[in-house]
Amino acid sequence: ATFEVLDAQVGHYEDLPKDIAGLSEFSFHNKFADLAGFIAFDEDEKEIFTFGKYKGQRVKDVFQKDLGYFGWIQNADFPLYTKKVLTGIQLKSKF
Repeated sequence: ATFEVLDAQVGHYEDLPKDIAGLSEFSFHNKFADLAGFIAFDEDEKEIFTFGKYKGQRVKDVFQKDLGYFGWIQNADFPLYTKKVLTGIQLKSKF
């Protein structure tokens, strides 16, 4: 049943790619670093915030100037995976 639905969608929407690689690229158009969409990738494939006072700014740069923001996110009601991604960015930026 899944194939039939996908096939119908691809046939209905003419702007959709017709191959698997193209569909994969299309479906990841926004390229989020976390599942909830709080962290995206910019045009240079660097992580940026998609919310709050640092929206559109690189995570690494924000943490260098305001490490308290990292602490606030870790203690706030954000998804665990988002916190994990941010922890990974923070650890990478130390080296």
